[in-house]
Amino acid sequence: MTTGTYFALDPVGSVFWKQLADHGDTSKTIEAVLNSFAVDRDQVVDDFCELIDQLDAEGLIAAS
Repeated sequence: MTTGTYFALDPVGSVFWKQLADHGDTSKTIEAVLNSFAVDRDQVVDDFCELIDQLDAEGLIAAS
C-alpha cells in the first residue's frame, strides 16, 4: 500500500466487501448480510451506508 494505511473490517463489513466485489449490487449485498447474521434490516442498511461513506472517504471505492 502506498499510503501505509490499513482499513480493517468486522465480520459484517467483510460480507459487505465480498458481496460488493462479487456482484456490485447493493440489494444482493444487504440480503447476503441479512441471511448471514441475525440483524435488523434497518440496521444493516444504516451500517452499509456508513461503510460506503467511510470507504469512499478513504478512496477505496468509487461510485459507478
